[in-house]
Amino acid sequence: MKRHLTALALATAVLAPSAPALAQEAPAPPEVATAEAEVAAYLEHLWAERQAVQAFLEGLYVDRFRSVLDCIAARESGGSYAAVNRRSSASGRYQFLDSTWRTMSARAGRPGWARAVHAPPEVQDLVAAYTVDTLGIGPWRASGAHRACA
Repeated sequence: MKRHLTALALATAVLAPSAPALAQEAPAPPEVATAEAEVAAYLEHLWAERQAVQAFLEGLYVDRFRSVLDCIAARESGGSYAAVNRRSSASGRYQFLDSTWRTMSARAGRPGWARAVHAPPEVQDLVAAYTVDTLGIGPWRASGAHRACA
């Protein structure tokens, strides 16, 4: 059960955070605990709605570049999200080099995977769409995709 600080404990915590609290925590009155639970449930609901809207908008963003992305993927990995290049650090559907992947996934707001192959398909698509949107298809010159997919 969540507890709230008494006024003395709160003042002590604010004025001298390193000093031990002079007062004990008191249990929250039932009406406060109920209100806290209702607020927490509402915030969880809002977070879930935000995530759904974000996924929908990201899908629309990726769809703007779908034909180019499919062309690049066909040339780079045969369309496989699990593709790994044996001669370089390139991986994933779009064969991002690890260093490029880390940079572009961070810029696209989806950091957290050291290699493209470890990211879920929707993240690989989003980062590739962001890359095409910001840099064009030049990063895929080695496979000839910059000519074939233009």
